[in-house]
Amino acid sequence: MAPAAHDRHVGGASVLLVEDDRTVREAVAARLAVEGYTTLEADTAATGRAALETSQVDLVLLDQGLPDDD
Repeated sequence: MAPAAHDRHVGGASVLLVEDDRTVREAVAARLAVEGYTTLEADTAATGRAALETSQVDLVLLDQGLPDDD
């Protein structure tokens, strides 16, 4: 039997979450942690870009309405 879609992630996969709204960022990060993901958080586009330069991540979740970037 195939696993459910939400169970198909690789354990320990890392996600960079770039979101300026602290409440949203913390809620999403908490849910990702429950699902077994390692989460890096950034509150600006610049901080997110800096994180990409120093960390290897499997996925980036990016807020499209960040105040410091289009």
